[in-house]
Amino acid sequence: MNDFLTEKNKKAGILGKLKWVLCGFCILFSLGAIGASEKYIGEGRWGMAATEVILGLLFLYPTFRGIQKALKKKKAGEIAIWFESYAQNTVSFEKLEQEMGKGAVKKLEKFIAGGYIRNIQVDREGKFIMITAPNRRVNEKIYITVTCPACGAKNQVIKGRLSNCEYCGQRLTQ
Repeated sequence: MNDFLTEKNKKAGILGKLKWVLCGFCILFSLGAIGASEKYIGEGRWGMAATEVILGLLFLYPTFRGIQKALKKKKAGEIAIWFESYAQNTVSFEKLEQEMGKGAVKKLEKFIAGGYIRNIQVDREGKFIMITAPNRRVNEKIYITVTCPACGAKNQVIKGRLSNCEYCGQRLTQ
């Protein structure tokens, strides 16, 4: 999984796919309720018609929520891919809005607050965003954090490349 995506963005398993089947049934029940309300309106039974309309709307709610969550996951994935390929550790608000459109900072803050994006900190005073992901893919290199067995220091190294601890010089194993 991407270092910027949270557990909310995991691929749907069998239960997630079953949810979409249930949403389909909710749509069918909603259509049935609306059809029944038309019948009740024709008979002049306004209370029953209102009840059927309310039931129809209640059945549509989980479907709309499911669609809304799926769209949020998709957008969070797009944002995470952009940050994963960004080479610097900070990005200015202007650069982010040039790349992702107007209002990108507010959208990013909503995704962070909603639990869809992690390892990014927004600094409103300095007008920049700090990327804090421990394992970043930059120019097709994957950076990982390795703890030195000798001194315990944390080192950022490129995955698969032999490295020494920058503090004590001990060979690091990955």
